[in-house]
Amino acid sequence: MRYLRNFGIFAAAWIVAMLIFTIAYGVKNASLAVLYFSVPALVLGVVGALMTAGEKLYKADRRISWIWIIFLLGFDQAIKIYLFGLDWQNISIPIIDPVFYFDPSHNTAGSYLWVLLGLENVQTLPHVIFVFVLAFLLFEYWRFYTTQRPISFWNKGFVHLFLIGALANMIDNIFHGGSLDYITIRPFYTFDLKDMFITMAELFVLVEVIDQKLYKTSKEIKGFGWQFIKADVKSWFSKSK
Repeated sequence: MRYLRNFGIFAAAWIVAMLIFTIAYGVKNASLAVLYFSVPALVLGVVGALMTAGEKLYKADRRISWIWIIFLLGFDQAIKIYLFGLDWQNISIPIIDPVFYFDPSHNTAGSYLWVLLGLENVQTLPHVIFVFVLAFLLFEYWRFYTTQRPISFWNKGFVHLFLIGALANMIDNIFHGGSLDYITIRPFYTFDLKDMFITMAELFVLVEVIDQKLYKTSKEIKGFGWQFIKADVKSWFSKSK
């Protein structure tokens, strides 16, 4: 039942997100809707079931697996470096016509978030600082959260996936002038591997919320703030001595 439940959580999250996009963009083509609702939902559902199998095999602890972070970050960057060496502006390859395409585009806005907010001229330095601070705070909240709740495959998976996505975003903006996205879902947006990592991180949070019933007990998790962050950062240096 757990496999089926997580299949449903991953698939349903996609369907809800696409429903919002469908309404926002006013899409009325039913054949397009069937494709962008069903195909990714099925793929994500299978991923959710596979991750549930991984949960059974992996014993989570509080250590950060930097080898995995560096490997997946390197894989993300290797794809972009390879594409930048090609005539990527003229590449458009149908994956499932007429919705899914391998169609590289250079997002110089820094993040799809700025595009949604209509802030497409955010400078590199403010953007990188924003992403760094956000990643640091979420990492520290995870450290705090794991003093209040058990360390699980899902909450540890979240922090790894989000860190990879955040680091990739900062590298993209510092060294590439923005993200080279390459998978397009028409008529909505183009994304890359780091966006998939961040989406997966969000889905891992959703499973954690349901497993721990945080929608009922989140008020019980108190004490996160500057004092915890200061003490935690200080502990890094005391351990390294």
